[in-house]
Amino acid sequence: MSNTITNTPPYEVEEVRGVLRIYSDGSIVRSTKPSFDVPVHDDSSVLWKDVLFNTTHNLHLRLYKPASSSTTATKLPIFYYIHGGGFCIGSRAWPNCQNYCFLLASQLQAVIISPDYRLAPENRLPAAIEDGYLSVKWLQDQALSENPDTWLTDVADFGRVFISGDSAGGNIAHNLAVRFGAGSAELAPVRVRGYVLLAPFFGGTVRTRSEAEGPREAFLNLELIERFWRLSIPVGDTTDHPLVNPFGPESPSLEPMALDPILVVVGGSDLLKDRAEYYAKKLKAFGKKVEYVEFEGKQHGFFTIDPNSEASNKLMQKEMINTNTPYEVEEEVKGILRTYRDGLIVRSNPSFDVPIHDDGSVLWKDVLFNTTHNLHLRLYKPTSTTTNAATKLPIFYYIHGGGFCIGSRAWPKCQNSKLLFSSSFSASSRNYLTRLSTGPRESAPSCHGYLAVKWLQDQSQSENPDTWLTDVADFGRVFISGDSSGGNIAHHLAVRFSAGSAELAPLRIRGYVLLAPFFGGTVRTRSEEEEEAPREGRLKFWRLSIPVGDTTDHPLVNPFGPTSPSLEPVALDPILVVVGGSDILKDRAEYYAKKLKEFGKKVEYMEFEGKQHGFFTNDPYSEASSKLMQVIKQFIISAEN
Repeated sequence: MSNTITNTPPYEVEEVRGVLRIYSDGSIVRSTKPSFDVPVHDDSSVLWKDVLFNTTHNLHLRLYKPASSSTTATKLPIFYYIHGGGFCIGSRAWPNCQNYCFLLASQLQAVIISPDYRLAPENRLPAAIEDGYLSVKWLQDQALSENPDTWLTDVADFGRVFISGDSAGGNIAHNLAVRFGAGSAELAPVRVRGYVLLAPFFGGTVRTRSEAEGPREAFLNLELIERFWRLSIPVGDTTDHPLVNPFGPESPSLEPMALDPILVVVGGSDLLKDRAEYYAKKLKAFGKKVEYVEFEGKQHGFFTIDPNSEASNKLMQKEMINTNTPYEVEEEVKGILRTYRDGLIVRSNPSFDVPIHDDGSVLWKDVLFNTTHNLHLRLYKPTSTTTNAATKLPIFYYIHGGGFCIGSRAWPKCQNSKLLFSSSFSASSRNYLTRLSTGPRESAPSCHGYLAVKWLQDQSQSENPDTWLTDVADFGRVFISGDSSGGNIAHHLAVRFSAGSAELAPLRIRGYVLLAPFFGGTVRTRSEEEEEAPREGRLKFWRLSIPVGDTTDHPLVNPFGPTSPSLEPVALDPILVVVGGSDILKDRAEYYAKKLKEFGKKVEYMEFEGKQHGFFTNDPYSEASSKLMQVIKQFIISAEN
């Protein structure tokens, strides 16, 4: 008797629209192109490009923006379009998806983001929803990045984001709405304003009337719906899974959840109509802001199948109303900071374009100095430094300005100044990022300035310090400087530490440099009264930074205000005050130095004739800036003796 082995070739067990084939041996074959032949209508009125947003799964998204966006001053809303395909097929690159995104960008005058996501059955739910989440977190990363993709950030308004999805993409959009909740706080500074669910792909074990009565020849028929669910839901689960049926027996109730506004759109002849209608009806019963629009006689996906039809144009108008809803800006600072009446705060990168002058003569690196508020400082030292104890370098703090509201250690003009300081002084320079205002207000930056110096004390006492710093730095020769609001912080540190800085031992602060310190007061000075620039800009900083209900005579704003403690009995280390002769803050800086001198403090006042606020960072290589370097260098030498 002989044994015979029959090699049965694998046979097809599932097929989806000629794009996805699954075989009996478990193998899966995908086509990179859809089975339908649709030309791409690219007339160059919309620019686009692909971006990798997740390296782990090699996921890309496609960005679109109107070609005219670079010439407009108003930033554009951001509109996500998440493609459909029953969680099993589809791509950002399919022609029907691309054509619809072209139309969205042009008609809505918006930045369109169309992300891919992992497909089933290789990656069953919740993979697609997690990828949708990651694509929005990528946008948040761009909003927060010090080196963002300016192709996007130069034109996009992170305070006006809308998330839409088609079919399976509509399901993803719903789950993101639930996950982010009203206000999308975890995405700050990104603010999601609403969601658009286009024929959302929901399911359930009990069939609806539109599913049961839907024609077999429909673009999306019941057999295909069931096939999609069979291939995409977790193995062993049913279509009452919470990610499939928002109102299933095990689904968490949506009633207590705060949700942003939702627009639900469906075709009247779509097999998913009843589920979409029921979804909107239930949310409305729960008191949510939901709008339901049904297009009579239209099939599933009518807006991508024929994006130029009358119905599609009507849908576009509905979406346009939602994305262009005005969200009133309450305050705006130099195009970098916007606060809205609903409490939203949106930050952007600096609007000025300054190249970084890094010639390799200075080394630098970033360090986290406070984990609670995720605050970093940037360390600099000359490349020529050695570990010779006899030639250790003084330490010079530079605290950036920006009216307590804007600015960063990483801004180019800030970095250029530090590179120059470190090179010119042969000092170990330290620049840190304050926790910016419009959160905890004016006391926060001063507090964080204190923490940045205490971090240095920790390094000087640590058994495992950062040797990049400690091998070259002289902890007995520390100077603290600040520019504008940074100068204000430096003043308060001088008062807090007082002469000798005993609480910082073994650190020893030798002196303070206040560069155009940002002080205020309810009584205007002559230089403020005569300022040529609009007064509103300066007052805006105070309005955003001082404690709510207080005035500019607050002790942290006006060192000589009616409720400010007297500085006369306070022992202070030497202070150098520098200001431009044409700076609106000149009179306050001059008065500050004069009063300290009257109190018997070691104070030096230097005025640069005709110079404006921030002249040393705006043009760090000017003759005046070079002279300032020499003045500071001489101050350091005299303070050390």
